[in-house]
Amino acid sequence: MKTKEKIEVFDPSSLLTTVGEELVDILEANNLSKEQFLKDIELAPNIEEITFINKDQLKEIEKFLNIDSLACYLGEFQKKYKSDKKEAETSYKKYKKIYSKLKNLIPLTTTNYNLSIDQLGDFYDFLGIENEEDIFIVSDEKINALYRKKTSQAQQIDNLSLFVWKRRGEELFKQKDLPEYNESLLREWIDNKEWEYFVENVDYFKNLPDIFKEFGIGLILEPYLKKTVYGLVNWINNRPLIQISDRDKKLPVCWHTLFHEIGHVLLHKNKQIFEFDDLSKSITSKIEKEANQFASSLLFSNGDIQRKIFSLNKITKERPNEDIINNMAEEFNVKPMFVAYWFDKAGLGNKDVNNKMPKISFR
Repeated sequence: MKTKEKIEVFDPSSLLTTVGEELVDILEANNLSKEQFLKDIELAPNIEEITFINKDQLKEIEKFLNIDSLACYLGEFQKKYKSDKKEAETSYKKYKKIYSKLKNLIPLTTTNYNLSIDQLGDFYDFLGIENEEDIFIVSDEKINALYRKKTSQAQQIDNLSLFVWKRRGEELFKQKDLPEYNESLLREWIDNKEWEYFVENVDYFKNLPDIFKEFGIGLILEPYLKKTVYGLVNWINNRPLIQISDRDKKLPVCWHTLFHEIGHVLLHKNKQIFEFDDLSKSITSKIEKEANQFASSLLFSNGDIQRKIFSLNKITKERPNEDIINNMAEEFNVKPMFVAYWFDKAGLGNKDVNNKMPKISFR
């Protein structure tokens, strides 16, 4: 995040030297103080702030200082200042406009990018983009190269937001100093079912990045950014990056996303994959089906829960209560929050359903 002291957009006109400032430098070079000068020449007392001196005054100054062509020099100087000032103001307005479009994304800049004069500059350093005006083109090119917008939810993705969110994950991944990826340790963690004891514990889930670091996996938990994704899998230096958002703010959603992404890591090595759609919905891609089946086998009794709930939904619109949720959880030997999760996805959500799903936030 950016420090509060750093300005949003630097105003380049603040670097320009006024004709008054140039005159003060000339006075100092000639061992004259402003006070001495103003006794003989009628100018505003704050000489440094003067941006224009008329021709008669310029001639008077030249005569007083006895410097040949000084009037011509200062005249050209203030003329160039006026031109440069106009250009700087145009540039400043342009970058302020760009900043306003990016304002909600700039806080995602990682703290190691902090050498620029303003927040906008740090943001572009973070993204690796030199020309500020290219950001919208570059983000489209980079994201479009990774996926095709096939589903309705993917159509709603904002490429720039996804590009920035993904870039932040990559930077946080690099800061983890991970050991070599160890698939055996990951499988051991899955198989020993330690996670089952803590599956309803929000703090345990939020501490998973420390556990996954031992496996050589960079697990990044980032707040959901509007018009992006539930999660993604990437590979950097032969190590998996799993980046998960807190979209929906529900713990069972996060567990579903996590195990879905783990499925990709184990079944589809070295593939970069985005999760645009609600994972509870029909998925046609072969690799998405495989990842979903992997998650379902560990969390949802191989899909028996959702099949029963969706079949009930076709028969009756009766809303579930706490007893129904608990009984079904016992029947399928799963935690009640996963039963509630599928009731919610079936359009049968209510207060009892919501109460069974712990809330989670990555902020």
